[in-house]
Amino acid sequence: MKSADNVIKRGSTNRNIFKLPAEISLEDVKILVLFYQNRAMVVRKETEDVTISTDDHTISTELSESDTLKFVAGTAELEVCIKYPSGHTLRSHIYRVMIEETLLNQEV
Repeated sequence: MKSADNVIKRGSTNRNIFKLPAEISLEDVKILVLFYQNRAMVVRKETEDVTISTDDHTISTELSESDTLKFVAGTAELEVCIKYPSGHTLRSHIYRVMIEETLLNQEV
């Protein structure tokens, strides 16, 4: 995963990019990118919220200001799930990202 050094600043927009091995097909898949904090789901991004690049073999998603304001300062976890029409499902490692505080706890 590539994200600004695995740090999300509350109240900012944030793009997460996941580079997958070439042998993992990205054709006709359903994608879930799940963001958790303190064992509770904070943000859920589904296929329509995700950019799939078969050329770069990447999956990326963007968090809005309102998405990042749902987190509290500390550690969050995220996981990528890929489901194929056959029912076969892949899950990534659980990534840990730091959530940094902001002075303005609202959208600009």
